Amino acid sequence: MTPPTRFQPTAESPATPRAPRIAVISASVRAERVGASVTDWVAAALHGRGRVDVDRIDLAEISLPDDRELSPGGGPRTVVSSRIARAEAFVFVTPEFNHSYPASLKRLLDWHTVEWKLKPATVIAYGITGGHAAIEHLRG
Repeated sequence: MTPPTRFQPTAESPATPRAPRIAVISASVRAERVGASVTDWVAAALHGRGRVDVDRIDLAEISLPDDRELSPGGGPRTVVSSRIARAEAFVFVTPEFNHSYPASLKRLLDWHTVEWKLKPATVIAYGITGGHAAIEHLRG
């Protein structure tokens, strides 16, 4: 009889479920912004809830290709495509900007159409009116 490998559960030691991966996306790219602090708070709250693998994606730290390369349904892979694809759920942390959400988040959404498909998401918004308009525009 072959002994079980470390990846095969036995009757004595049931398999430990893998921690769900949640991408927390900070949408603000402004120099003086509140978003980074709010994103840190969200990531800490998720870690405090137990086994969760949090991937913090800060849009101020990444650059996307030129929009001329974008086509319906997305575009070429970006520096964060694989991170978004690996996530099982998303938390968008966004300011309300001109009664909506910022262009940085719109670009990220447009570039990764396939990676978001059929995955749960929630929005944490902030701003002068509490981020209400940003949430309403992202709801769909």
